[in-house]
Amino acid sequence: MRFLWTKIAGILPSLLLVACQRTIVIRVPEPPGSGPYIATFTAEPTVIRSGESTTLVWTVQGSASVVLEEAPSSLIGNEDGLLRRIGRFPESGHLEIRPARSMIYVLSCDNETGSACASITVRVTVEPPIPSESGPRQHGPLY
Repeated sequence: MRFLWTKIAGILPSLLLVACQRTIVIRVPEPPGSGPYIATFTAEPTVIRSGESTTLVWTVQGSASVVLEEAPSSLIGNEDGLLRRIGRFPESGHLEIRPARSMIYVLSCDNETGSACASITVRVTVEPPIPSESGPRQHGPLY
């Protein structure tokens, strides 16, 4: 007989009792008064070229509200109040974005007993310019 702690479908912590080819699932409720939990917050992809898009994906548990904000990654730590609010969203969701420069995205959530936040950086690269065909050309030696 084995005991395994796990999460069923990423929702609730559970204790699995595995014995004799049978699996018994015992759901463990969240303790009363616990704050929200950010199960996932990702960007796919995290590095893009200028003009491309990426998708932010999140799953939050036990939250009364979920807020997404952004700030240019080059300015974080230099000044206060740089985060720009994108909006309020449901506990689980996704958002396609097309940043013009590298950005930090902050997901925050709260309920009556606490709060949580997570951040992710999306890096935007700029392609080097393609050399022009009409530029100066070098010629062989003149005789």
